[in-house]
Amino acid sequence: MNRWIKLAADTVREAGGLTMEGFGKATEERKLGAETVTEYDLRADKLICASLKEKSDYPIVSEESKTEIPESNDPYWVVDPIDGTGNYARGNPLFAISIALVQQGKPLLGVVHMPALDELVWSDTKETYRNKQKVRLRTPSAHPAVIVGRGHGESDSTIIPKVVSKLSGNSMWLSLGATAVELAFLACGRFDALAVVGDRIWDYAGGAALVQGAGGVIRDWKNQDVQLPSHFLCAGHPKALASLTRQISRFQA
Repeated sequence: MNRWIKLAADTVREAGGLTMEGFGKATEERKLGAETVTEYDLRADKLICASLKEKSDYPIVSEESKTEIPESNDPYWVVDPIDGTGNYARGNPLFAISIALVQQGKPLLGVVHMPALDELVWSDTKETYRNKQKVRLRTPSAHPAVIVGRGHGESDSTIIPKVVSKLSGNSMWLSLGATAVELAFLACGRFDALAVVGDRIWDYAGGAALVQGAGGVIRDWKNQDVQLPSHFLCAGHPKALASLTRQISRFQA
């Protein structure tokens, strides 16, 4: 575990302890469109950003404070203090705290902490660990379990029903309401592939590193290499994505 992964891991653990104080009790407030926030999103963001600023000089992109991506080619942190705020506020344990270090559109490392599940998943994009156990993607199945999701953009809402209809013949599809959790579960071999549209970089940057370290790839819906951020994103085993993207590529604008 290199020093930046250790910093991120220590930071998300501390933030996880804070968020558990409001788990199932925090009140959601409306931000933009369908997005919501709680006081614990903001408190966790403050804690995380302070920790990263204290121990590194890299700029920070965070959902709750600074959303602009730096124009330089230097590394920068990407933070989601609570991914899955709706789940969190309702007492659903499928939420996560995510930190990634990204450079020139590629994740260098990712740490995703799911405090209600007591799971910390981290990767340097070469190997991925859940707590202290090394994990790998599952072998692609003839009837894959595919995670399908979208961000809060209204224009993306019509795409998902078409994708679900296309996949329903030979795949099981589902959505957990938190992309960081979904990518962590994918990296741990609990699902076969993921396809999302309209998510923001903080939703998936940390999880993208986990999938890569577990033997997977990150692509767009046409199975092409991507630079983060990307409006259309797929993740999973290369064989699983070859099959998935053949079915959904026409839905990518």
